[in-house]
Amino acid sequence: MNKLMFFLILLITFGCKPKKATDVVSADNIDLSIEVAKDVSMIYSDSAIVKIKVTGTTMLTYIDRNLRRKEFPDGLKVEFFNGRKIGSKLTAKFAVQYDNKKETILRDSVVWISGRGEKLETDELVWSEKTKKVSTNRFVKITTTTDVIYGYGFEAEQDFTKWKILAPQGDLNVQNFNTKQPTKK
Repeated sequence: MNKLMFFLILLITFGCKPKKATDVVSADNIDLSIEVAKDVSMIYSDSAIVKIKVTGTTMLTYIDRNLRRKEFPDGLKVEFFNGRKIGSKLTAKFAVQYDNKKETILRDSVVWISGRGEKLETDELVWSEKTKKVSTNRFVKITTTTDVIYGYGFEAEQDFTKWKILAPQGDLNVQNFNTKQPTKK
């Protein structure tokens, strides 16, 4: 019995490895200025009517007073509602929302699809809550039911009802084009 007890004590003593300093979780290893949320779904409403739904796999909230922001490092999906139906959709592989600036920047494979069948593709899109405008100075491609328009620079109302490409390129289908010069009277 003594040999068995001695063997067990020996096994326990030498069988356990001491923990490494990196294995120990302490407050020193945690960044308390960042909140992490997984499988996020946020609803924005006005007078109890849903206007926007934002979903993302990961949302990081930086609590720094000078640069408070929310980041979606794994991308996000935004659905804009028109009444009870989805009016348009927006996706990006990365997004950051700056609380103090009231500005959201979407980057990497930004795609917006309207309820009218228009599709915007770009590398970056900036939404200003102050001006209620969406813009970029980067290359854009817009596909409509009849045309594909390329260009640099884009501006739109935040609901994308009115938009323009600042420096358009490509072929356009123009209806009712009058080639006659006005006559002088």
